[in-house]
Amino acid sequence: MGSMGAVAAAVLWLAAAPARAEESEAARELEKLRGQMRDVETSIQTMHKELAREMAFVRDRMSLVIATTFLTSPPPSSDTVGVARVPVFGPRLEADNSRHRDALNVRVKRVEASGLRVIGPDLEATSGQPFVALPVDQNGALYVVEWWTSEGFTYPVQIRDGASEQPVATVQVRPLQNKGRFLYVGYRLD
Repeated sequence: MGSMGAVAAAVLWLAAAPARAEESEAARELEKLRGQMRDVETSIQTMHKELAREMAFVRDRMSLVIATTFLTSPPPSSDTVGVARVPVFGPRLEADNSRHRDALNVRVKRVEASGLRVIGPDLEATSGQPFVALPVDQNGALYVVEWWTSEGFTYPVQIRDGASEQPVATVQVRPLQNKGRFLYVGYRLD
């Protein structure tokens, strides 16, 4: 009986040997496929990064096209919208509200092909600090400055060029006209 069991074990072992060889071959093949999948994932990540860089470049170029088009033929100014017809270097907003305590609130947005993008937090020009430096996050882009005040005293609000100190766009705050906009193409001065 003992030799019979040994023979049966040997037969089973020999029968399982091809199965173990097939398992080993399948495991190698599976590991090879996993390696190929890792290579594909790495390639996809690399392509994604390159595409993101290319899209950022295209968005920057679109912003320049929008700004150039604006400077070529800017819209006219109105009572509530001041339009700078020239590029503005180191733009700042100035409010002559020194005779009262009227605070002027300001929000800066950059015009992109996909819409408007808010740049930084809202700013405030008070009687103690009548001007605020306007942020420029991309040279040569078109910006929209929205301004509003709660009281509406009569006084001028201007965008000034930081390089020349000259006003480039002006609107008048009035009691029934206490909000408006400025449009300009901005450049950093530093």
